Amino acid sequence: ITMVDKWSVDDTCHWLQNINLIDAKEAFREQQIDGETLLGLTERMVEKLFPVMKHQVTFMKELNKLRDMETTASDNLYS
Repeated sequence: ITMVDKWSVDDTCHWLQNINLIDAKEAFREQQIDGETLLGLTERMVEKLFPVMKHQVTFMKELNKLRDMETTASDNLYS
């Protein structure tokens, strides 16, 4: 998975399914959360998207993995 910032809303929803947080799909569609938006989410926004704390923690963990992969990918691109 690379170029998260180029993901469509469908791509982010597919990713939600992969990390077992598919219940948030409707909220993601409603808020038009594509890859660029996904990478820019703050913890406060995440709290609104996921009322259950366990889901917030899972989401943040997975999001940080994506952010790390994005950083690594762009580092490799320019090194």
